[in-house]
Amino acid sequence: HRLALLRSWRLIALLGLTGIAGFQTLCYFALTQTTALNTILLTSLAPLAIVALSWLALGERISRAQGLGLATSLGGAVVLILHGDAEALVSLRFNSGDLWMLLAVALWTVYSVLLRSRPEQVPPLALHTASVGAGTLWMLPLFGWEAVLGAGLPTELSAWLAIGFVAVFSSAIAHA
Repeated sequence: HRLALLRSWRLIALLGLTGIAGFQTLCYFALTQTTALNTILLTSLAPLAIVALSWLALGERISRAQGLGLATSLGGAVVLILHGDAEALVSLRFNSGDLWMLLAVALWTVYSVLLRSRPEQVPPLALHTASVGAGTLWMLPLFGWEAVLGAGLPTELSAWLAIGFVAVFSSAIAHA
């Protein structure tokens, strides 16, 4: 599928930037400044955002079942975020990590809608593999910047095992 992938280089670059490099980087960065619970709750907004962008950008319509599912999902997220207390809405505050996570969700939304532009001659796994490669290239300057700032590679086996787990299960397999 080499020729079809080469013809789709712009799409692959955008997928790598938004869904691989941008989303992943911002999620992990957000987790340094907010709680895992907040990131999960904010991620629950992604389906609604994807439907909204699909409607705005592609003119896709929402079926009744999809609308009911989205309303139920959003309602559940609101109940969780507010801890069942409607008055908590008044005192709701976002920290910087929450805002980074919202930006990550926005990038994931763009990535998800861009996936609909996959050329028919490119199988999903080939597009995914190329996107991961592009995302890796997008992240290389950040890795270099961290290295210049003195953030070296881990030296402990447990850290490398954790990196391997995230790379294989949370990144490559979860996206596929």
